[in-house]
Amino acid sequence: MPTSLNTQQQIMVPGLEDTLGAIVRNVTPPTPLFIQAQTVISSTGNWTRPNNIADFIEVVLVAGGGAGGCWSGGDYFGGGGGAGQYLRRIVNINSVGSLGVIPVTIGNGGSGVTSNTNGNNGANSSFGTSTNTFYMVAYGGGGGGHGNNNGNNGNGGACGIGADNITGYGSGGGGGSGWQTNWGGAGGGGGAGGPGEHAGMYGNFQNNQYAGRCGGRLTSEGSSAGGAGMGVGDSRQAWGAGNGGIGINGLAGGGGGGSRGMCGNGSAGGGQGRSSTHGDQGRDARPNSGSGGGGSNDNVVSGSGGTGICIITYWQKTT
Repeated sequence: MPTSLNTQQQIMVPGLEDTLGAIVRNVTPPTPLFIQAQTVISSTGNWTRPNNIADFIEVVLVAGGGAGGCWSGGDYFGGGGGAGQYLRRIVNINSVGSLGVIPVTIGNGGSGVTSNTNGNNGANSSFGTSTNTFYMVAYGGGGGGHGNNNGNNGNGGACGIGADNITGYGSGGGGGSGWQTNWGGAGGGGGAGGPGEHAGMYGNFQNNQYAGRCGGRLTSEGSSAGGAGMGVGDSRQAWGAGNGGIGINGLAGGGGGGSRGMCGNGSAGGGQGRSSTHGDQGRDARPNSGSGGGGSNDNVVSGSGGTGICIITYWQKTT
């Protein structure tokens, strides 16, 4: 069974008033005929359709976030993990009868890494199955790139066909840092609401920039690209890492990149990156946020991505 939380509040349903208006207007004082209820699902299982609810429901679905990248030594830094895709849809579940069940899969976040390795991608989340007309699938975020002489690209987010035959993408991981004389900064992972920042965002964006590969595209809702890593021309300079891209409604933010200078901060529960001088380690993303983990280096494990979540809002007739 899934882990869930139910809340209710009294509210008139937009669109239903026209159909039931004559009845409502004859009641003094007016009495709402439907109440809004919400179920939050945080682990894989089934959702049972309650009795006496409207066929149209709202589903917010978020996939697992990617983990930050890493590097085995102290010179280079891993990029932040990308967020899992964020979807918000109104769907019709009239094909599912009262007390019928709908399978819900909650994607795990990518696990953190050590050594010279890109972070692991997050896993997909889904609502229903491919045979359902209301089927939804959100795609996992990409892992951050590892640092090396050339600064490795972050992973692209997972992709594939989802609802209404639309191809979706998870956000891309941030690029790992490169070097000219060491000490480059890494990029932040992409968030559902915007791309990750590149390293040195508020300084000079210098030579040897290595972008996080695009995980989100303009045609894909709820995802975006990772930020670029960089190398610097002077080892005495310590440019800051990129912050993670912004999330949506407190979910699906990018993880922060690592740097010798100021570490990159995560967004919407995303993990902060490791810094040699202004931080400690790559942090894990908040569970059930779908956000990315923080980048790391020096064989300190990078931050893991956050698990996904599903939030179902429906309207139930009063008795």
